[in-house]
Amino acid sequence: LSITNINGPITITTGWKKDVISLKVTKRAKKETDLNNIKIINTVQNNQLAITTRHVNPKLVGLVEYELIVPASLNVNLVIAEHGNVSINDINGSINVVTNDNISIANTNQAVSARTLKKGSISITNAQGPVNAESHYGNIYGENIAHNFNAKSTSGKISVIYKTLPLASSIDL
Repeated sequence: LSITNINGPITITTGWKKDVISLKVTKRAKKETDLNNIKIINTVQNNQLAITTRHVNPKLVGLVEYELIVPASLNVNLVIAEHGNVSINDINGSINVVTNDNISIANTNQAVSARTLKKGSISITNAQGPVNAESHYGNIYGENIAHNFNAKSTSGKISVIYKTLPLASSIDL
């Protein structure tokens, strides 16, 4: 699954054992004409779903909120070009997220890469795979990490809590 959004939050959860994706999209804008000029484009290629938000008019002010329920085994790649928080829970596949705002990831089994480009903070809890987190001005928080933890913040605080530090793990702050 790959989502590229210009502006607006993305929330991904698993709540079932189905091999289908439930997608709820909410478009918001001040004018009806702006709503009509926000396009959601879905493409499927090589068994991968790509969802992209496009603004017909680059000066358009509006946002798109994505709420998804997905199979737990899915690999997730999310990019938000402007503003929007990301929340991902209970994904067993790999996770890659880039946004300007906050990222919250919980209960993962594979590699996690989370990067905020501006002020956003990153919170990662119950991660079984390796974690790479990078924020320019936000804080980075990791709790119950079971593998390697690599974190970098230009001016934010970094906090990591291991329940038990695995022998083969490394921490790089």
